[in-house]
Amino acid sequence: MPGHNNMWVLLLLLLCTAGALEARAETFQLSAQQWEEHVLPTIQPGAVFNENMLPRQGATESWYLVPDWMAGTWQHDYSDQFMSGKDGKPTQTRLMDRNAQTFGHLRDRSGRWWETLRVPFINKSEVANEIMVRTVLRSTAIPRTSDEFELITESVDVYYNRNTAVIMSVDRRRDATVFVPTKSGGVHSLQSVQSQNFGHGSIVTNWYSVASPTLIPRWTDGSDLRPSFAKFLQSHDMAELVP
Repeated sequence: MPGHNNMWVLLLLLLCTAGALEARAETFQLSAQQWEEHVLPTIQPGAVFNENMLPRQGATESWYLVPDWMAGTWQHDYSDQFMSGKDGKPTQTRLMDRNAQTFGHLRDRSGRWWETLRVPFINKSEVANEIMVRTVLRSTAIPRTSDEFELITESVDVYYNRNTAVIMSVDRRRDATVFVPTKSGGVHSLQSVQSQNFGHGSIVTNWYSVASPTLIPRWTDGSDLRPSFAKFLQSHDMAELVP
């Protein structure tokens, strides 16, 4: 009988695992808009966070032109953040968060650099006993002038306790970041932040070059970007630019 009971326990575990995987697969098949409409309302303070709540990354992919002065890999060591919360009290914080970002993964036949936009995009940061998971739902690239380039993102930030995984807050956020070249050969960015829970403010960052532009045909997850790039160019009547 002990062996018989163990068999039933094993069967129950398999069924539970299958159910969890099925739920995860259903969540991952949702578009960003569907996830926002049907899953996000269930992510509330007091609930227990788990990564099955998150949508599949990169379900939608597009491409945008990168100015020559912005192509390459850039790094910053800190940013100056100025925020004004709902109570009207301004705060100033120097963020010591070394970060590197590449603009321009592929080049078309005419020599222009292009970067991919993949949404949803998810990243995570940790401070003390708090973990923040940011899900970028929408991202738009806008070339304003020859010397100004803007990226606009709309995201949802989920803050939860590192030890208990209990969600502490859920915040909707919109970032509009304008990049401009500097006389010293760097890039300056001014990021305007509109946060549902934490008010509004700005983040000023100075980037310095760590690598010249070079072809990077694969994304961070290892996927080949070239088929997507070719498909994008062809679907936008630019087949002659496929490299």
